[in-house]
Amino acid sequence: MKFLKYGGVETLASYYAPFESNEGTDRERTECAKEWVRSEYGHHLAFLGSLPLFYEDERFIYVHAGLNPACPNWKEQPARDMIWIREPFYAHPTVVEKTVIFGHTSTSCLHDSPGVWFGGDKIGIDGGCVYGQQLNCLVIDENGGFTTYSVEGTNWER
Repeated sequence: MKFLKYGGVETLASYYAPFESNEGTDRERTECAKEWVRSEYGHHLAFLGSLPLFYEDERFIYVHAGLNPACPNWKEQPARDMIWIREPFYAHPTVVEKTVIFGHTSTSCLHDSPGVWFGGDKIGIDGGCVYGQQLNCLVIDENGGFTTYSVEGTNWER
């Protein structure tokens, strides 16, 4: 289970301490923790479920993974694309007039560096922190200029 491998154990344990025990299979422990979170922290799940999949302003569209260029009306594409899409998005021009700022795909996959990737009609900001690379920050000033900051990630063995 990828979720468990990349921080899921720590996330679930922060809600449900028994999750860290070694009793049962990963799937059994995950199901038990999910039930606990649903019963005790349903308001957290409701809050997360209420959040929009994207944010749009005059110049940019901000989205977790990207937009599917095969969808002419990007606002009508499946939510799954906005959350999970990779190569069909970053390897092709967008179908929108605005620059798309996205994460999900580590920038080291886009330009051999964990730094912010400026790709014309899109900007990638995922520095691969989950893989021990770096956490990026992109500041957009009122004149349209960009400043980037980063902090090194922890080199976890995963």
